[in-house]
Amino acid sequence: MHNNCNNDHTLDLDSELNTKSQVNILIFVCILNFILFLLEFVYGMYSSSNSLISDCLDNFSDSLAYLVSLIAITKSKKFKIYTAIFKGTLIFLLSLFVLYKIFDKMIYKSLPIFETMSYISIISFTVNLICVFLLFPYKSKDINMQSVWLCSRNDAVANIAILITALLTWHFKSYIPDVITAIILFILFFHSSLHIFKISYVGLKNLYSQQN
Repeated sequence: MHNNCNNDHTLDLDSELNTKSQVNILIFVCILNFILFLLEFVYGMYSSSNSLISDCLDNFSDSLAYLVSLIAITKSKKFKIYTAIFKGTLIFLLSLFVLYKIFDKMIYKSLPIFETMSYISIISFTVNLICVFLLFPYKSKDINMQSVWLCSRNDAVANIAILITALLTWHFKSYIPDVITAIILFILFFHSSLHIFKISYVGLKNLYSQQN
């Protein structure tokens, strides 16, 4: 009996430490994403880069998602599922915005400043890669942390795409690479939102079946 009580106490301590660790990681990642949002917005406007502007909005939505995730950590499984749905909705709306920017670029055919795109994309990729590694140990904990990790992974992939876009823009002196990148980002964000909706649906279905 005494051993069982000690084991339960140890499990409670482990759970408390794990939750505290998740909170600290999410706060740190949230701050990094908000800084990236400000950086990419300023330089996206300066360089007339739709790719950077789209990515800065992605970082802003991620910052909001991480704040919601902080609230969800100590909440019930049902709350975490609805939190994931909220983040999936943000990603879905972002994909629609990127689709809009595709048509906007094809109409106005503006050429962005590739040097600024290159520098900012390298900085953003480095920061997002740090976030991915920090979140990786927690991505299998629950649906909430998994959706957060997906956001950071998408950001890192988007940064690589923007860097490649900058190089192609410089080489071909064309707006076409910016359009191609926007299409890739649209597919990535749209697919991720569908994935989050799918695992949220399965989670809700299992939860309600257990209650019945």
